[in-house]
Amino acid sequence: MPDEAPKALKDLLSNSRTIVVGLGINAMVKKLESETDLLIPKQVELRDLVQEKMGQGGTAKSNLGSLAKLVIGPEMEVVKPKSMTWWGPGSKEYLSDELAQYGSTVAFLVAHMASKLLTVEP
Repeated sequence: MPDEAPKALKDLLSNSRTIVVGLGINAMVKKLESETDLLIPKQVELRDLVQEKMGQGGTAKSNLGSLAKLVIGPEMEVVKPKSMTWWGPGSKEYLSDELAQYGSTVAFLVAHMASKLLTVEP
């Protein structure tokens, strides 16, 4: 039996007005739906969104940094740490500070790019 997700999260992700955008989002949604009771009906791959809205071909293997340069501007510099510790000191319950910081940066950039692209006519 899949893990039960919090009701607020289920309500948000299953809402017809919610669009979940990300890199590799289809695999992530498939995993979440198989391991939890979440249903995420509207998901959009960021690479496809960039291609559709900006007419940029060749984005199929683009990373976050190259997509950010295309969407936000050439001055955008995304640096992924060479190594990160997964867990905080002495605990497997909390992510390390560097992983939490990088994850927050990724979430912000994806949200910023998605909001910019979803308001653009193709």
